Amino acid sequence: MTSKQNKLDALIDRYIAKVLPSKPKNARNTQQHLLWWKTKLGNLSLNKLSSDVISKTRDALLDNPKKNGKSLSPRTVNRYLASLSAALTYGVEECGWLHVNPCLHVSKFNEGPSRNRLLAPEEMDRFLDACKKSKSNALYPIIFLAMRSGMRLGELQKLDWRDVNLNQNVLFLRDTKNGTPRSVPLSNDAKAVIETIAPMQDRKGLVFIGKGLSLKVSVLVASFRSTKPFTMLLR
Repeated sequence: MTSKQNKLDALIDRYIAKVLPSKPKNARNTQQHLLWWKTKLGNLSLNKLSSDVISKTRDALLDNPKKNGKSLSPRTVNRYLASLSAALTYGVEECGWLHVNPCLHVSKFNEGPSRNRLLAPEEMDRFLDACKKSKSNALYPIIFLAMRSGMRLGELQKLDWRDVNLNQNVLFLRDTKNGTPRSVPLSNDAKAVIETIAPMQDRKGLVFIGKGLSLKVSVLVASFRSTKPFTMLLR
């Protein structure tokens, strides 16, 4: 089949079915992006999918506010474009439905400088003190360990007690962002905090989402991704 015979919706469906299962890290967001493109351009034949059409559709994504009234950031719009580009590259290299990926000629938005402000030592102390006062008995341990170890949110969520070796002061991460298992050394203060999470007989399953812990995954994600807790604490 050629680009005249296939439409974008068929390519997107095929990419979601055959490729995304092998990319579990970003599959959810990528599928969301692709389904949006499918609603906008799905009925378009691939031979009519030009860089100009993609560019104008991308601009509409930036200009049109979401249901909450807020607009998507340039960074997020670029992620939508990257998802479409990945599917089109698959259409070129694997399916042979396209000769060239039209996204290659669509420019990305300037995302601006990244936000890298670090907490001052006194701010860090105030933040940790506030975490200790939280109704959740898991908030302080997980935030403290994140600060001390540099572990990512997903790594902390998936940390299992079987991979916690307090005798050797080390954590073993089986499922990491780049797919390569790694070990994380524990400082004495980080070890002491982990020991307070659960008594020895209850150390089974996930460390931070389990018996005796009131912190839900949704709350955990919000704590990591929202700047509001920091803003409230640092006033």
